[in-house]
Amino acid sequence: MENGVMLGIRLTLLGMSVVFASLIALALLMGALSVFGGPRQPRNARTPVAPGNVESGKANDAKVVAAIAAALAYHLELSSAPRVLSIKKVGGTSPSWGAAGRQAQMIERARMFVRRGSNR
Repeated sequence: MENGVMLGIRLTLLGMSVVFASLIALALLMGALSVFGGPRQPRNARTPVAPGNVESGKANDAKVVAAIAAALAYHLELSSAPRVLSIKKVGGTSPSWGAAGRQAQMIERARMFVRRGSNR
């Protein structure tokens, strides 16, 4: 029995040594390729948008800005509407399943809030 245990330990150490040696060899190979290949340029380089600029470049309609300010004031229970400096589209980069998950979570939280509020 002791012979089998020692064989198992030796085989485990041999396997781990092979795995780590191959990982080190791959790391060295990747480092050498980056030196010879040069830096890679990103495929889709985005230009940064300055704060306050509208993403589409179109001027916002005054009625839309007023409606958003009024909705914010109502939601935040403010006495006067906040000053809206810019309106930007948020999102669009996340996958649809992520947006659906966040929406479902927000709906569930709203339902919990309504249930708690009605029990008072």
